[in-house]
Amino acid sequence: MTDKAPLSWSDSREIDLAMRVVLTAHESHRSLLDDFRTWLARDRGLAPVTIHSSLSSGRRFLERTAGSGDPVTALQGLSAEHIETFFVSLAPANGVGTRRNWQTVMRRLLNFAARRGWLSSLVAKSIPTIRSYRLAHVVRGIEDDQIRQLLESVPDDSPTDLRARAILLMLAVYGVRGGQLRALKLEDVRWKDRLIRFGEHKGGKPILHELLPQVAGALARYIHEARPQGPHREIFLHMRPPHIPLSHGTLVSIVRHRVTRAGLVTRSKGPHMFRHAFATRLLRAGQPLKTIADLLGHRALGSATIYTKVDEPSLREVANEWPEVLP
Repeated sequence: MTDKAPLSWSDSREIDLAMRVVLTAHESHRSLLDDFRTWLARDRGLAPVTIHSSLSSGRRFLERTAGSGDPVTALQGLSAEHIETFFVSLAPANGVGTRRNWQTVMRRLLNFAARRGWLSSLVAKSIPTIRSYRLAHVVRGIEDDQIRQLLESVPDDSPTDLRARAILLMLAVYGVRGGQLRALKLEDVRWKDRLIRFGEHKGGKPILHELLPQVAGALARYIHEARPQGPHREIFLHMRPPHIPLSHGTLVSIVRHRVTRAGLVTRSKGPHMFRHAFATRLLRAGQPLKTIADLLGHRALGSATIYTKVDEPSLREVANEWPEVLP
């Protein structure tokens, strides 16, 4: 048997956060939540970040269902109707993604309860199906004038400002996923060739972009004046020790903080809104879908089709490139 790999700093932090969820819960809920935490780790083998997320949502459901009372009694009294009512109550204020996350967490919690004998397996299997339809929603991007306002609002007088400016510029100019930006390494920037390479992500393919002067300037300033020294090759690091690469949550927090600080009102405040804006900009400029898919790193043309819902003129512009869509 081989030894398990040591936990990373981020895994250790997620474990601590999961324990905090248990310790700060209602006193009558702590024992059940701690058993749930152990079951998720030992029996299900889930990652620390998933355990933390499941515990947080499970705790909220128990608080809503049992109040400060006995959670086992509340679970024993659950019926399929209760579960359906709970999911119906989520619909008005939450999108499909959030409801699907709840669906996953509730399956885990109810399966755990069923194995303890607190409810029947039929109730545990009564989680409703959440249907969604491909191309059913319009993409939520940030407008170009808002991007300009956002970049103008970022000063350049502190290390965190230099990092934020480089991050925002790269998201806006290249439309890459947050995971691709976080994985970007020093050797991925080919300064002499004026090229930058983003690795494949989510089953996509690597992307090679021109290193534009404005991006090169912001990136060079961050690397030479603000980036912490250390063993990591990833470009974007935490400013505080141990100076590890950025996590997904940290990148989201950086973008949200800067959007809020700039006073912008956007339908989304995460890194992905720049990706939508990038694709929409290309579409409105008359670029064919194949080009857009390549620049986004998609392996399949169909992955870029959601951007054809931007507006009617844009749909007509791409009709010749994609004849099966419009008559």
